[in-house]
Amino acid sequence: MARDRFLGVLLLAISVALYVVTSRIDYTPMTDDPGPTLFPYFGIALLGICSIGMLLRPGAPELEPAWGRTQWLRLGKGFLPVVAYGLLLWLIGFDLATPLILVAMYWQMSKPGQFRILGAAVYAAVTFGLLYVFFHNALGSYLPEGILS
Repeated sequence: MARDRFLGVLLLAISVALYVVTSRIDYTPMTDDPGPTLFPYFGIALLGICSIGMLLRPGAPELEPAWGRTQWLRLGKGFLPVVAYGLLLWLIGFDLATPLILVAMYWQMSKPGQFRILGAAVYAAVTFGLLYVFFHNALGSYLPEGILS
């Protein structure tokens, strides 16, 4: 319980510090582009909300984490799509990279033997459509085109 509260205070302090640093970013807006501060503000808000939640929730019994081979593999499998998405955005752009990564993440999250390509395609198409409308139309953001496009 004491660790959760300490971590909550620490994360809240980090989110405040990140807010201060992000608010000092100077940029010249192009058209209606929200600029480089939009994503950090989303992350800061999420971090702040989670840290306040850690401070306010009742304590649970402390369990010692057992980080074995399985946990490290799971962590790597979760981090791999993030790195792959960054590389694919750079190479082939948002329009091709996003559906590919969404299908890969759907495959990762499905139960063994339960992956269905039709379900993955529908999930990827709907999620891609919503992301495109949100970033391109609602926010007016520039979406990466990729160097191979």
